[in-house]
Amino acid sequence: MTSDLADSLYEIIPAEFVKARNELAKSLKAQGQRAEADRISKMSRPSASVWASNQIARHAADLVARLAEVTARLQGGVQRDRDLYAAAINEHRELLNRLRERAEEVLGEGGLRVAPPVIAAAVQNFRAGLADEAVRPLLERGRLEQDVGLETGGLLGMSAADLGSAPAPAPRQPAPSRPPHHGPTTGDHDRERERREQARALAKARAEAERRVHALRKSAEAAAAARAKQESEVNGARQRLESAERALVAAQAAEREAAAALSTAEAELEKLPAGPA
Repeated sequence: MTSDLADSLYEIIPAEFVKARNELAKSLKAQGQRAEADRISKMSRPSASVWASNQIARHAADLVARLAEVTARLQGGVQRDRDLYAAAINEHRELLNRLRERAEEVLGEGGLRVAPPVIAAAVQNFRAGLADEAVRPLLERGRLEQDVGLETGGLLGMSAADLGSAPAPAPRQPAPSRPPHHGPTTGDHDRERERREQARALAKARAEAERRVHALRKSAEAAAAARAKQESEVNGARQRLESAERALVAAQAAEREAAAALSTAEAELEKLPAGPA
């Protein structure tokens, strides 16, 4: 698990994440915490939906806690009581709508694009993440690192057998002029198709982003290696320059001493008579 030293990274907007992560890793490495620095340097830049989910979890914890509680009820057997099940489903839907609105606000406040696929992914993070025992603790603490897939947790974590044994809400009496309708409506099909299209768009966007991150990471590593090489060459040149400067100072001192000795010798020579008296 990432150390508390990295907690602040989950609040950094995606555009500034890599710089903040690298600075923290560099600082830790300078302090001798190489293992922690290595772990932090491997953290990936969050998607906009992951970042929004973490901000909601951190700053609207009560709303997330209510959704987690309703999700637990839906997973726990309330589906066997028709009235309780219907009430829980309605509350769950209402909370997800509030989370959707909150996601729009968070993205706007962070200067990020308020796009329907991003909002849908953020809502999915809570819908499926709170139903998954492994993901829920990370999400509740605002430490999610990747979007939660549609397959995670199933439908609120309930199996097909659970859904089959759950009592259905009491059917409404159809209008006299209309026969009972037992299958999914056109609206249901449209919503399902829209959900699948959004999921495909998200998967494609994430795959493209991951490819770009991989390519940029390789470029960054190559640039770092080139920079290290240049620093080594500069250090070597600086050492050679310092050595040459020291030699120059010594030569200048020797020159001054030689000039002084020459001057003294010439003065003494002038004092001597030219020949015997």
